[in-house]
Amino acid sequence: MSSREGSLVRVWTDVGARKPVALLAKIIEKDGVILTIRYLAESDDHIWRYEPDTYEIDDDSVAEYLKTESEIELGFVAHEDGGFLKVDQDEDYVPSEDGESDSYEDSDEDEDEDEEEFAEDDDEESDAESEESNVGEE
Repeated sequence: MSSREGSLVRVWTDVGARKPVALLAKIIEKDGVILTIRYLAESDDHIWRYEPDTYEIDDDSVAEYLKTESEIELGFVAHEDGGFLKVDQDEDYVPSEDGESDSYEDSDEDEDEDEEEFAEDDDEESDAESEESNVGEE
C-alpha cells in the first residue's frame, strides 16, 4: 500500500447511489491514518480536472492504492489547460491477421450446438414418456 503524498487512489464515495462508488483521487497530505485528498472529476467539456475542494478521509475509505503518481499511467493525457483527457484504451488496438477468430465467438457457437442437442434429447425423452403413458390406454 502506497499512501504517499501525490499517490493516486480510488476512494469509496457516497454519490447518492445504493452503493458507494470508487472515485479517482490524489493524496495531497498524509497525517497518520488521515489522508487529505482531491478528487479528479470529469467536467462538462470532458476534461478531467482536480476539484478545488480537499477532503479528509480515513485510510479505510481507500478502495485501491493505484501504485502510481502519474495520471498518464491510468489512461489520461495531459491537456493544455492543466487538466487531463481520458484516452480510449482500445485506440491502439490492432486486430490479429492470422485468420483465427476470437475464442469467445467459437465458444458461443459451441454453446448453441450444445443447446440444440439438449433440446433434441428433451424432445426424445418427452416423446418416450408420452408413449409410455399411452400404453395402458389402448
